[in-house]
Amino acid sequence: MTDTAIRQYEAMLDDLRRRDQERGLNPSEQVACTYVEKLLSGEDGAGPAPPEFWKEYVRFDLGSPRGKTESELLDTPERLTPEDKPKWSLFPLERFKEISLQDLWLMVEILERDFHVKTPKGLEHYDHPGVKAFVMEACQSDAVRELWEEQQHEKLLMAFYRVTKSGIQLEYSTIAEHLRTQFCAIAWKKALYIYRDGTYKENEGEVEAAINAICEEVDFKGKATTVTREILHYMTFKDISREYPFNRCKDLIPVANGVVKVDFASGKKELLPYSPEYRFTFKFPVIFDPLASGHAFHERVISQYVEEELVPVLYQIPAQAILQFQGTKPFKKSYILQGDANAGKTTYMEWLEALFGKENLARTSLHEIGNDRHVNAGLEGKILNACDDLSDVPLENIGPFKALTGGFAHEIRRLYRDKYEGIVFAVHVFTCNAPPDVPDKILFDSAFWERWEYIHFPNVFEVDERFKERWFTGEHLSGSFNKVLDTMIAIRRRGGLQLSRSPSEVKDAWQLASDPFAQFVADEMMDAKGETSFSKDPLLLVFRRWCHENEVSERKIPTTVTALSTMAFKSGFKEAKRGKKKEQRHVYVALKTWKPDSKYAITKEDEEAGPNRRI
Repeated sequence: MTDTAIRQYEAMLDDLRRRDQERGLNPSEQVACTYVEKLLSGEDGAGPAPPEFWKEYVRFDLGSPRGKTESELLDTPERLTPEDKPKWSLFPLERFKEISLQDLWLMVEILERDFHVKTPKGLEHYDHPGVKAFVMEACQSDAVRELWEEQQHEKLLMAFYRVTKSGIQLEYSTIAEHLRTQFCAIAWKKALYIYRDGTYKENEGEVEAAINAICEEVDFKGKATTVTREILHYMTFKDISREYPFNRCKDLIPVANGVVKVDFASGKKELLPYSPEYRFTFKFPVIFDPLASGHAFHERVISQYVEEELVPVLYQIPAQAILQFQGTKPFKKSYILQGDANAGKTTYMEWLEALFGKENLARTSLHEIGNDRHVNAGLEGKILNACDDLSDVPLENIGPFKALTGGFAHEIRRLYRDKYEGIVFAVHVFTCNAPPDVPDKILFDSAFWERWEYIHFPNVFEVDERFKERWFTGEHLSGSFNKVLDTMIAIRRRGGLQLSRSPSEVKDAWQLASDPFAQFVADEMMDAKGETSFSKDPLLLVFRRWCHENEVSERKIPTTVTALSTMAFKSGFKEAKRGKKKEQRHVYVALKTWKPDSKYAITKEDEEAGPNRRI
């Protein structure tokens, strides 16, 4: 102990004894007095100063200026990050900017007594800068840090149990509060969510493992299952969130290297560190780099897929997804990407996956949405529902889809759990060679058609095995992500989506692609001023030939005139009789005629072939 410290403690003891003679000491003062007497007598086992000592130390005036207390000096040791400062420190480094020699000697005392730091010979003769330099070096040493962490851990463990006649009794509530703080835990709908690596995930055994570790460290011999059940119950039900607690930040986006904050008014984008206060349940694997250019990726990839006027919608899809997870509003718009094989649809979907991450995408088909009441559970918390290669099986039940895309709050049903109201904000994107048929009752349902944007991929590309290797690089993905962010800002400023076609336009495009006969008419016929007659059997013959040559699904190719009639009537064809009274034959009539260059125009040979001619 230094001479300065001895003088300080002697003066403090004199003051305590004076108070004892005047009025007697309270319990806190008595503990402090006993501790100082042990220190000054050189008695072994004085140990670290108890809290009562420092409470009285604060009250005791040591002169001008009065020194800081140990708790003020220690405060919370700094966890220094590489970006800010180079090293951990027992005492906050800002304390050293303006520090008295008296406080430095108190730090020396703490380092000697509690952390076994050996002081250099003649330290008492050092000047102020010399003592300061020694203390700053010592309080940042690895040895001090390791011992401090051990001491903190021991103090923590001591608060977790008490020793009774029957053995060690755990303090369930204390352990539960510690684990809630350690894991930044949030309880929602009888489930416990913990924070790790920048996001919240439902507890999958991490808390149970921590409870078992505590039991082992304090040498608890009781039933671990009982302890785990009690502590988990306390953590889950003490403070329950009444409203959905996650993903509610309207200007933040979690990415691989932090959290992007977007100022929609100025267009400024900045990167923030992760924090549990944001309560994200996901993060995107893309790296935010404000300097990355997406020009090359735009020119060589995105703009190649669709016609020029539709290119913005390919950025609108991910931009809408981000805005919806931020809770801006449901834009009530889903997307059908239609095109032949190798048209780029799947590669586009893989780009979306590269931006958002496979774990943040659902793969739920349109038919599952209409028929599976548990489907919302798989969509909850997902950014996109990206279903590649949608089946052309006819749609039957569109009510659930309309409800799902009309708002964010939906009933969630999970197996072995009570149903609850959750948040589904995913944007739905489906690809197909031909969209599914819709029943007649849907044809005039504008609420259904206004929820869609129909995007045709007209080109066909050669298979390039190294395409993703060249273009799905970190730089290209970061650059294209910047374009998505710019699109998102434009949508917010505009107050709506950049491209939103009318329900009738969407319906016409959908029908044309889903109905091969409508496509056949569009390709091979043209409008006529008067009605043209089409013999039924020959029309079936040439239409089947067209279907096979255009690789139409066998399921959609009619095999009888009756089946053909159902398709023809949707395209404006009607039945009629032509010929003399006793020789009348049934035909189709329509305000259509064959295009001059159509190779499918019905010939005399077709007319004479009849219904049994093979193609």
